[in-house]
Amino acid sequence: MPAILTVDRNSSEDAQQREIVVKLDGKQIAELTYGQSVTTEILAGPHTLLVDNTWNRKSAQFVANDGDSIRFLAKNQSSRFPNFSSCSSAPARSAFLSTVNKPRTVVGPAF
Repeated sequence: MPAILTVDRNSSEDAQQREIVVKLDGKQIAELTYGQSVTTEILAGPHTLLVDNTWNRKSAQFVANDGDSIRFLAKNQSSRFPNFSSCSSAPARSAFLSTVNKPRTVVGPAF
């Protein structure tokens, strides 16, 4: 039985700008805008999840076991640092990735 991987982009803290490209083991599986999610079956074993908003990227490595339900939260956050581009007054955006529940648990505590 395969594991299930879900990546949500629904945080109230999301800047709601820019798309986030989601890659699993180097292959694109989604391009998420705010409010979207992607769910896919994955094989047991080690994996690398990468989110990239074209300005910044974050990755997480995890091991999936058969029957796992693994969730990650991806979001764009406004930077607290000034934007050094003289061409734009918009704040810098950074990609953020966190686990919602621990691997190998169907329902787990939030981190």
